[in-house]
Amino acid sequence: MREDKVLEMIKTNPIVIKNIENPSDEMKLMAIKKDGIMIRYIKNPTRDMEDLAIESNPRVIEFIKEPTYNMKKNVVSKLWNTLEFIENPPEELIIIGMKQKGYAIKYAKNPSEELQKMAIEKDYDSIKYIENPSEEIQVLAVRKNYEIGRASCRERVFAGC
Repeated sequence: MREDKVLEMIKTNPIVIKNIENPSDEMKLMAIKKDGIMIRYIKNPTRDMEDLAIESNPRVIEFIKEPTYNMKKNVVSKLWNTLEFIENPPEELIIIGMKQKGYAIKYAKNPSEELQKMAIEKDYDSIKYIENPSEEIQVLAVRKNYEIGRASCRERVFAGC
């Protein structure tokens, strides 16, 4: 089949790349531009292809064999739960994730007390992801939950409910 016909097919339905035996770089780029997740079907993608895929969809980090630190940082800054696809994420990436959601603490191995506090400050119920939290962390979580409950109650009172 002629390359221009194949490109047209990919443009219409990028999953077609999956069935092309030796796609050209142009075909690969077309598929990734249409849907970044198509990188999962591309053997030996270039760094540019990987970057393009990540820009399209941060969750494609799952299909990138050796992501750079900047790629990891980029995806976590957009979606905290992409930490799931990063093996042994460093504390800096955990902190970036926790700025969005305290639950990111679940990807930290043996998080420091300070990291635990950050998680609880962001989301009191992230305590469920902390193994053996200290009494101080437990009290902080209860306090945060209480503060949220009081604020919610005040809002209802002022709203005239």
